[in-house]
Amino acid sequence: TILANTFCSSDDFVHEAARTTSFRTVPWTQIDVVMVSRTKDCTVNLVLESLLRVLEVRRIWLVTSASACKCSQPAQHVQCVIEDEAVPGVTLQTLQAAMIELESAGMCKTHTDTDTFTQRDTSAATDPVVGFADKSPNWFFQQFLKLGSVLSLNTSEHVLIWDADMVLLR
Repeated sequence: TILANTFCSSDDFVHEAARTTSFRTVPWTQIDVVMVSRTKDCTVNLVLESLLRVLEVRRIWLVTSASACKCSQPAQHVQCVIEDEAVPGVTLQTLQAAMIELESAGMCKTHTDTDTFTQRDTSAATDPVVGFADKSPNWFFQQFLKLGSVLSLNTSEHVLIWDADMVLLR
């Protein structure tokens, strides 16, 4: 609310943030990448290869399932982390149980389908409450893993969170 009252547009906010923030260049060799993927398939392998080829990062933290970590070929600068161990106390099961509890208390509406990402309702863009109702526990789990891993893993001071389906071209 304070920001909304202070700045008339997002452009004003960006200009003010740039003016008041001291930016410095950080070499890629000091940056860690955190990437979350339920599986390690050919797309994830391609993404890892592209990150290693184009960016010379310090380390890539791949947060994935236990079975995907077991099957992983160790690669230089890639650290595989089992998703249930990445953020202490956060697992898909505990998150799903918490969401069901909140839903039964009438505090939120959720999808409890953990097998697939659900199709988004177009009204979600205009209604902030509905915006979360269309998310599955998988979606929330992935967000917690992305952000929580930065705090719980031994990452560098500078971290880039990368989606596992985005191939870096150059």
